[in-house]
Amino acid sequence: MDFLGLGTMLLVTVDAPLHMRFALSESSLERYARSVRDDDDRSDRWRGLYQVGYTEKIPGGAQFMVTSFTWGWKRYGFAYIPDRVPGPDEVWYEHFKGPWYIWTDGP
Repeated sequence: MDFLGLGTMLLVTVDAPLHMRFALSESSLERYARSVRDDDDRSDRWRGLYQVGYTEKIPGGAQFMVTSFTWGWKRYGFAYIPDRVPGPDEVWYEHFKGPWYIWTDGP
């Protein structure tokens, strides 16, 4: 295996595309998450490098679905929860970075 193939495999294994894309989009996503209100009617819009769809205000923050071309156009979400740590009954949140969580809806 050549170095390029090995390097690519390593980057995919540590999910570098997700982390790099998020880092480039984080400030835009945070501004968006802080602006979410209960009565907002949010349609699909680009925030940084993510197309953001379904959005919901949650206790202590906001969650929203994104479409990812780095994950083969799969849908998943981010939750921005700066003021608390989700409880053990909130199993749909997996800590990602700082106040950010990966949010999945369902099994």
